[in-house]
Amino acid sequence: MRYPAMKLNKRSTSIDLTLYLSSSLLTGATLDQFQQSLVQLGPEWASQLHLERVGEPRLEIDVKRTGAIRDVVFSKGLERGDLYRRLQQLDVSRPATRRFGSIELRGASRELTIVLTFDDWVFCPIGQAWIPGNRLDVQMRSPVVEGRKASNWAEGSFAHWCSSLDPFFAFAYTIEEYYAKNMSREGGGLRAIGVDISKYLPGLYWLNFFGRPYRNLIGDERWVSAPVFRTDQCGGGYILQLSDTPEDWHLPEYETSEESVRRHLGEEYFFTRSNPGRKTVSPFDLPQLQAARSSVQADVDLDGIVREIRIKKRAD
Repeated sequence: MRYPAMKLNKRSTSIDLTLYLSSSLLTGATLDQFQQSLVQLGPEWASQLHLERVGEPRLEIDVKRTGAIRDVVFSKGLERGDLYRRLQQLDVSRPATRRFGSIELRGASRELTIVLTFDDWVFCPIGQAWIPGNRLDVQMRSPVVEGRKASNWAEGSFAHWCSSLDPFFAFAYTIEEYYAKNMSREGGGLRAIGVDISKYLPGLYWLNFFGRPYRNLIGDERWVSAPVFRTDQCGGGYILQLSDTPEDWHLPEYETSEESVRRHLGEEYFFTRSNPGRKTVSPFDLPQLQAARSSVQADVDLDGIVREIRIKKRAD
């Protein structure tokens, strides 16, 4: 799973949009709808759209051709490396027919980076957590996008994608806000917390979209009366905006608004860093996952060649 980049830039705000999609990107017309939206929302950036991969020449994508992004997803995004193929041989219980992967898209400038993650499964098991298998991540690393202030472009694009792509949840935030709420260094290293969608939503942010599952779970009356800066019905759900600008996330009044909205909607639906183990509620009836019984270690050289694979069984 690809998490938002954590390199913080003190001189300018970096904004990300994340959409958790309700169906697989590998079926239906969603990829074509997404391609059309890129032409509409970012015509200059998309004029030089290409696939970005380390160690490979860039692959140009002609957004004027219907199905161009879909073709890249199926030809490049589903490719498997030597390590995966050898693990598949060692563990025949793995469902070989399941398709999943991701692609990173770049354009004519460094204003945007877009990552598409796709899977036959809408929800994927990672360790003991269920995470969304199909998502759109849009990273803005410039104060201006397509000639507009980045936050203004983000607002318009967020509403457009929530209406057209039918996510069950989506959110927009500064990297600093996400880092403060959903990243942890406890136990060494850096890991995301609050991402198990079978238990709760990851939090509340500058922009939030709640799709049909949450609209039905919580009820329209609470959505339209939420004490926020702005509430809009959008597609099959609601957009809740906590503040005029994403940079306000660290202000006391923003925190007060966030707490008020959480209490109004129901604190049981959200992950909170201050009390991560409390009882929570989700609209998704997903089975509880058991701890992995084995771990895998692999020795890979600089050329990407797998030299050795070791599987360590967990002692009961």
